[in-house]
Amino acid sequence: SKRAGGFECEFVEPPPKFFKVECCICHLILREPYQAVCCGKRFCDNCLEDIREVDAPCPHCRDPDFCDYTDKGHQQTLYEFRVYCTHKSKGCEWTGELRELDNHLNSDPPADKSLQGCPYTLINCPLSCAGCEKGVCRKDVKSHVNDNLLGHVMMQNAQMRSFEQQLQECHSQLQEHRSIITELKAQLEEGKRDK
Repeated sequence: SKRAGGFECEFVEPPPKFFKVECCICHLILREPYQAVCCGKRFCDNCLEDIREVDAPCPHCRDPDFCDYTDKGHQQTLYEFRVYCTHKSKGCEWTGELRELDNHLNSDPPADKSLQGCPYTLINCPLSCAGCEKGVCRKDVKSHVNDNLLGHVMMQNAQMRSFEQQLQECHSQLQEHRSIITELKAQLEEGKRDK
């Protein structure tokens, strides 16, 4: 799934002034940069999605014949700059190349990797499948699960009851379909005998 806008972080050492790093739409660090043919300005790929869909003019110079292209060279250089974690102000000490930031944050992890990544990233409770809707900092997941053990067990129990009810409904629908099929087979046999 695509993220909206650019990267929110700061550089360990700022890039040279002539090297443009900011999207002209979201004003964050460019993510998958595209360059406008008309004015040369750069934008995040996903910031341009709505503009491309409706054939809007250039978001910067308003050229009605807006056309853009992927700027892989710019991206390659940009993604090599070292950055601090987005959560530096909260205490994360990670630094790495910009290309590694999303993996470090691991903001939308699969269940088996929910505890891997930045300890300050807000993630869904690992028991969201049971109905817990809390967002929790990765570093606080264990205490959240322990502190809400009874609530989580009750949610899972309610979900199990719901599944059992759905299963019973499916079973009775299956029985109905079987009796309809049996009836149709009988009518078909009767129709063959009448010929």
